[in-house]
Amino acid sequence: MMHGWLSSPKAMILTPLLLALVFILACGGADATSVPVATLVPQDQPTVAPPQATASATTAPGQVAPTTAAPQILVTSTPRPVSEQPVVSLGKYGGVINMQQYAGVRQRQIYQSSIIVMNLAPMMNMLVMYDPETPDQTDVVCDLCTSWELADDGVTYTFHLNPDATWFDGVSVTARDVVFSFDAMVNPDQFELLKGRTTSSTVNTSLYYEAGNAREIDDKTVEIVTIFPSGAFLAAIAVETGPVMAAHTVLDQGIIQGAIDMDKLNGSGAFTFVDEVKDVSVEYARREDYWKPGRPFIDGMKHFIITDPGRAIAAYKTGQILTTNWISNMTPKEARKLDEEMDNLTVHWGGPTGGLHLYMNTA
Repeated sequence: MMHGWLSSPKAMILTPLLLALVFILACGGADATSVPVATLVPQDQPTVAPPQATASATTAPGQVAPTTAAPQILVTSTPRPVSEQPVVSLGKYGGVINMQQYAGVRQRQIYQSSIIVMNLAPMMNMLVMYDPETPDQTDVVCDLCTSWELADDGVTYTFHLNPDATWFDGVSVTARDVVFSFDAMVNPDQFELLKGRTTSSTVNTSLYYEAGNAREIDDKTVEIVTIFPSGAFLAAIAVETGPVMAAHTVLDQGIIQGAIDMDKLNGSGAFTFVDEVKDVSVEYARREDYWKPGRPFIDGMKHFIITDPGRAIAAYKTGQILTTNWISNMTPKEARKLDEEMDNLTVHWGGPTGGLHLYMNTA
């Protein structure tokens, strides 16, 4: 599996394009103000050989389409106001989306593996997120917060948390949760329960933040000071590899959060865990008391673990799956062929995200 390219800050900015294809159907986001140059390339006019591809099909017999028709992405050389090119409609409610998951569940803790993000993301929230309602790959909006300010020093961020945000157990999301989560991302050994836990290279928070550089101003206000001024900080913490954990669940109740036992996960997200069949599937249902009004659109989702490209192609053709939950194992050639063979399927191409290898000339 190719995780190296995800650790680059540049790759961080582009990665959520693929994730947005899933969450645009489920959770919604904030209003956008403009639409930049589109980066999705029609399959008959490729400009590069993309390293990753995602695919989505229209409703198969017996399945309910969760939203209205997919938005049309126009390839243009100049910005176009959203009022002229609406990206997301109100959508339809109901239905379950079956998706491909490209790798099996790893029984690890949160922040330890990028693969478990695919299993935890429906149940979790970040402090900020990439806006799923616009094709702008750099558009960061609030998720758990309602707003933030950056001080004149360029390193001091003040985030205001949503007063309605709650965990599955009904406890309010507070600044303590954010401070604990950021410290746990970069220095888990300071917490007795987390000692010895490794951190995935896809959790890029440590590039900009040191443990101890966040503080609670009050229950719903947190201050985070970065190591140096950087516009990439928000992009780094908006990626789904860095969700916010419930401090009272981990520190007070001693319950480790992750894919080790998803029944015990106390999330703040739009979906709750239903069932896992090892190496086969993971199933989720909508959270009825989700604190974001009107979300999620769908009743649930089921992730089928399909690692073989041939098996994935067959699953699309038979209607077992409608989309991927992140990326597909198909090669560009296989994806193009599937796109040509299925009238009700569209392959979305992600552009190059960065170099996989760097050779230094020490001479």
